[in-house]
Amino acid sequence: MIDAKGNVHANRERLVFIILVALLLLVFSVYLLTQGKRTSETKSGLNIAVTFYSLKPDLDLLVCEGDNVFSITPAGVDPHEYQLSPADIEKLKQADLIVSTAHTPFETQIHELVTRGELKAVLIEIPEIPQIKIRNNPMTGQPNYHWPIYDPDNYKVYLSYVESKLEDLRSNCKSTYKSHLTLILNNITRIQDSLTPISVCAVATSPPVQYAVEWTGVKVKYLLQKEEDLPATPQDIASIEQSLASGECKLIVIVGSTSTPLAQKALELSGKYKVKYIVIPSPISPQSTLSKINEVVKILNSLKY
Repeated sequence: MIDAKGNVHANRERLVFIILVALLLLVFSVYLLTQGKRTSETKSGLNIAVTFYSLKPDLDLLVCEGDNVFSITPAGVDPHEYQLSPADIEKLKQADLIVSTAHTPFETQIHELVTRGELKAVLIEIPEIPQIKIRNNPMTGQPNYHWPIYDPDNYKVYLSYVESKLEDLRSNCKSTYKSHLTLILNNITRIQDSLTPISVCAVATSPPVQYAVEWTGVKVKYLLQKEEDLPATPQDIASIEQSLASGECKLIVIVGSTSTPLAQKALELSGKYKVKYIVIPSPISPQSTLSKINEVVKILNSLKY
């Protein structure tokens, strides 16, 4: 027969055993959670989608080993005419981060998919980044969303913001992201410091030129193409010709190829009014924006006024 004292002793042992088992389960659960988090951070990198192919080279300079940067639009394709395919959407569903210029129809669709929760990635829309300076189009008076990161100060803000989001998503690569960012920022500052500023009024072929040159002292007053599919009117052309003839604007800036009808018109005006012209890289060409800014500085430094 077990007396009351024996029952108390047995109950106490059972209680101690239960508590020990519970503690062991708790410790094991915490261990599994910690290991799971560590494995998710280290076994593979981030999937980073960019909407324009020309956004990819700069992020390739920034990311950590194992990260994968991929573009929705292929190299050489005009993103303004691109439409998302079902395969694109499936790729975007695998993305941890999406970087968008936020001004083409397919980028609007991406924004809507993220808003509805169909895409789980963190979405960075460049014009919405805090401290990005958006200029007003000189011909329309409306915000110019065409490649604001062609301005080196905006470029710095942009990459610093992206780097902070990469840290949030993959903290074990924090030191790598920071060191890569520092190298890029030092490089762009060196490029800026190498510029000999000039002050001149210019006619440009299209809106991205504004960000590429206005930080240097060049003032874009006229555009031959005011917006995508919105050419200058005959009245606009008359004003441009008057400005060139009078000597008000003394530079013509062509962006991209000189073989387009727009560039051919610019070359015609240059020859007619004996005004200098320069050709700068297109923002959608496959080189990094860093290298394009460097090229712009070299070209402008070669001008003599």
